[in-house]
Amino acid sequence: MLFNSFSFLVFFAIVLLLHRLPLPWTVKKFNLVAASYLFYAAWNPPFVLLLWISTVVDWVVGRRLHDAEDTRVRRRLLMVSLAVNLGLLGFFKYASFALENFVWLVQQMGFDFHPAAPGIILPLGISFYTFQTLSYTISIYRRDLRPADSLVDFALFVTFFPQLVAGQTFFDFGGYSSCAIGAALCLGFILPENFRSPYAAVGFSDFWRRWHISLSTWLRDYLYISLGGNRRGSARTYFNLGATMLLGGLWHGASWNFVLWGGLHGFFLILERALKSLLGELRMMRLVPVRFAAAVATFLLVTLSWVFFRAETLSGAMSLVSTMLGGLPSRQLAPEQITTVLSVVGVMLLFQHALRDTDLEQAFARLPALVKGPILAFPILCLFAVPGDNRAFIYFQF
Repeated sequence: MLFNSFSFLVFFAIVLLLHRLPLPWTVKKFNLVAASYLFYAAWNPPFVLLLWISTVVDWVVGRRLHDAEDTRVRRRLLMVSLAVNLGLLGFFKYASFALENFVWLVQQMGFDFHPAAPGIILPLGISFYTFQTLSYTISIYRRDLRPADSLVDFALFVTFFPQLVAGQTFFDFGGYSSCAIGAALCLGFILPENFRSPYAAVGFSDFWRRWHISLSTWLRDYLYISLGGNRRGSARTYFNLGATMLLGGLWHGASWNFVLWGGLHGFFLILERALKSLLGELRMMRLVPVRFAAAVATFLLVTLSWVFFRAETLSGAMSLVSTMLGGLPSRQLAPEQITTVLSVVGVMLLFQHALRDTDLEQAFARLPALVKGPILAFPILCLFAVPGDNRAFIYFQF
């Protein structure tokens, strides 16, 4: 069920109506949990079982982790959570990728090996809700969090439909995140901001503080810091940065394209950190021309790395990169296509830099009332005038 579909509008209207009825909060929670499972089951009902497995396992593990005092027992409990969640994620998302690379390796050794295709279907949003439940158990293991008061509370935390599958990707994912935040607000829940003018970033550490904040925060708190963060010297810090971004790339999909995308961002972050260590925090960055040059360089390198994220094959990505760096294009864009792209990108960059030190909500609140009405009406008119294609958001595959 897509946010940009009429079926979701009907579904959400019913959920909102039930939520506004004068019912006890416990009943409202049951309604939201049931609605969330229905939302997920609308895609493929059997995969709701995976949600139940992750929910029940981490609910039990979380409570026992909180009560246990013995360090060995607590580590075993954490391993149970990691094994179940990462095991399911590994099987459904990476089994085919592992088999393909194993077959390639065996064939390079001279063996004629052609196994049957496993035909594994990737469950919707499995990467997102796996990280969601793991953050719960890891936080309890670290004594940073107490277990939820009830299984219903925890189930709602895992399956709450506006964020369940959240993770050209900025407009697609940024638009989805805005829909999710708005839907949650209608129900009285505040979801965290997920994008903060990422294309106005000056440097790659700044970019990852602004882009896909829910993921970058998770990677920082539960992977980078767990590996040691920046507490064990420069060489280990660089290794931790690279490993975190490589795994972050692989999280997005079972493909060498995603590994290369993560590796590029890891390299950019390592290079930036090394330059800051060598030259200090660069007082020159306060100079407008220097900041402008750094912002342009960040945008261009981020854009270059997106080729690996969006290309379907590694050879296709390399062909696009070759074209971008001056090679012969496989096909020529029409002048009107180039004009459209430059116009959209230019307007986006202007808005991103205008909102760099604020957010859309604060900027909208400062507008006169007579301006707010047309701004709100414009996207609604566009929705009916130019509905576009009926296709899923890009991030549904993650």
